[in-house]
Amino acid sequence: GQRWPAVHHARMRLGCSKLNYDLCFNLHVIDQGTCRCGTPTEDAYHFLLFCPLYAAQRLTMRASVQPVTSFDMNTLLFGDPGISIDANMTVFGAVHKYIIDTERFL
Repeated sequence: GQRWPAVHHARMRLGCSKLNYDLCFNLHVIDQGTCRCGTPTEDAYHFLLFCPLYAAQRLTMRASVQPVTSFDMNTLLFGDPGISIDANMTVFGAVHKYIIDTERFL
């Protein structure tokens, strides 16, 4: 895939993304890990699966992922060892599109 979303995807896996939880608790560069939506924790789990600010983009991602594998945190971040490389590429492509479409990391 494209380098820019792949870098942000990898950063979420490592806990060093630009999400407020990582910036606060892992990188210690801000004072609070809250999300703009009001949730106390803006971590990868919240960003990928629950944040209401990105509900429309999440529906698109889910529509791409669910036909090939389960739509869960582990699969979105790391892929599914039980499916083909092409299917995993579909999953990662959907996650990368979500990262781009949300514009959260701009």
